[in-house]
Amino acid sequence: MWERGRARYLVVAGMAVSAILVVGVPSASAVAPEFVPETGAFPVSFTSTSGEGTLETTGGEKVTCKSDTSEGSLTGAKSSTAKIRFKGCSTTILGITVSCTTSGAATEEIVTKSLSGELGMSADKSKAVDDLKGEGAGEVVAEFACAGTTFKVTGSMIGEFPSTETFLKETELVLKQSKGVNEFTSFFNAEWNAVKNVLMLSKNGGSAVQAGEGTTEKLTFERKVKVVKAAVRCASSGEVLANKGRYSDNACTKPKAGGEAEAGEFMKVLGKGKDLGNGTECVVTGEPLASKGRYTDNACTKPKAGGEPDAGEYFIVIK
Repeated sequence: MWERGRARYLVVAGMAVSAILVVGVPSASAVAPEFVPETGAFPVSFTSTSGEGTLETTGGEKVTCKSDTSEGSLTGAKSSTAKIRFKGCSTTILGITVSCTTSGAATEEIVTKSLSGELGMSADKSKAVDDLKGEGAGEVVAEFACAGTTFKVTGSMIGEFPSTETFLKETELVLKQSKGVNEFTSFFNAEWNAVKNVLMLSKNGGSAVQAGEGTTEKLTFERKVKVVKAAVRCASSGEVLANKGRYSDNACTKPKAGGEAEAGEFMKVLGKGKDLGNGTECVVTGEPLASKGRYTDNACTKPKAGGEPDAGEYFIVIK
């Protein structure tokens, strides 16, 4: 599994795994990404507003709303709830612009069901994202009618928190889409499982087609909150890692044949995260960390030239 001449075996810890301990140097435990209130405990309530937003299918059908407001709550370090009220909503049917309204709401208002949010990491492991999922087993996001034509939106939409690592009273959740496909269609959840989630739109009870939502939500929290992404820390390497193979599961029970561990695969390392016995834990590897070198101190400030990390040396990991 080790490739001579390069420090390839840098590791990315699963989001549900406790922080890795530097061998001989204890570190604070943490789980990332997460919401962290500056004061007090969860829940933390919030409101949000946005300008114009567009729901578009891969077939080119669009529903446009002039603005929206929402109320919600951060219910835990990785969880939230929200209900969104879109205003000034319309679509075009046979060349005619018609209003769209949820039953019981004001004209041109589309009101979502109670949405549940899950904070996670983007597929490339570089961004903090929130997956907003519809209600119930059917994951219904919203239902509405436009001039007698009924629509149902199901599934979930994934947006990015671009501002992280700073306590803020106000922040943004950005959702981008192009031709019915959102910028993010999958993410890593708290168990470090890759989850594919997209919006689907059905019309008059027919077959659903993929859709994307584009909008920027400006959130205001009742008190300051920080969004923490995966944090970089130092962990000691060890010869116990050599030739231990590669795995496709986060308990290292499903070996993969040959080669070195790749991004999204798992390997055994020294530490106290998900304890596998004999001083090893299981963490997901990641190519973004490859070739980051080797160090002789546990803060990774004293680089050592060339080669792969040896026992007692240090390298960079993401907890």
